[in-house]
Amino acid sequence: MGADSKFFDDFCRLMPCEILAVVASVNYRLAPEHKYPSEYDDGFNVLKFIDDGNFDRFPASTVLTGCFISGDSVGGNLAITW
Repeated sequence: MGADSKFFDDFCRLMPCEILAVVASVNYRLAPEHKYPSEYDDGFNVLKFIDDGNFDRFPASTVLTGCFISGDSVGGNLAITW
């Protein structure tokens, strides 16, 4: 199951309602079509997006003073390396 599956989509839509957080689900590029370190590059680009403060699409009340990274399976391993 990937980040674009119904299970993960439902989970990511439910989580902000329960913990009052912004959730970004990243569907990073996978091998063998994309060579290492493309998956790390994709994750880093998301962190860079958050750090740059490009929040035009977020509500004005959004506060992103903390960032939590998590993942499932390989995504979990990627999350702990950042």
